[in-house]
Amino acid sequence: PILDSIVIPVTVKVRPTLSYPALGPICQSDTAANIATAVTTNTFPLTGTGIYSGPGVSASGAMNGQISGSGTFTVKYIFTTTGGCTDSASQTIQVREKPAISFGYPTVCLPASGFVQFTNTTSVTDGQTITYNWSFGDNNATPANPNTSTIDQPTHNFGEGTYNIRLTATT
Repeated sequence: PILDSIVIPVTVKVRPTLSYPALGPICQSDTAANIATAVTTNTFPLTGTGIYSGPGVSASGAMNGQISGSGTFTVKYIFTTTGGCTDSASQTIQVREKPAISFGYPTVCLPASGFVQFTNTTSVTDGQTITYNWSFGDNNATPANPNTSTIDQPTHNFGEGTYNIRLTATT
């Protein structure tokens, strides 16, 4: 019998298959929201490099809502295997608008009770629900005249003086 064999190196390149799950909304004030959730779904593990792109998105998949601004955006992920094969996947993400906080108060002499009706003009144009947290900075607050409120247009009775009043609006 005559027997012979040959060995030939064969380089196999496999195209990646990607899965990029839906992305939940982020806030415009988020500076490093992790959106790096895309994965390869091939039967055998692949090595390579993945890069994210989109408005306010770093190559590693951190999204900065302050850079992108509010709105709905497309985020793209491109994965390139060490063999040079590529695939891409995209998802949309909503960046919710940061509320524009503003309020007014009487600038004239108050009645003897120190009664103040605040006028909250906070707004958000993308239709989100806003919740409020007021802090009146009043060291003389009482249970009947509390130092905080969660209503839209609160009132408070003040003694004469200077107060640091804080309104926090959350969407």
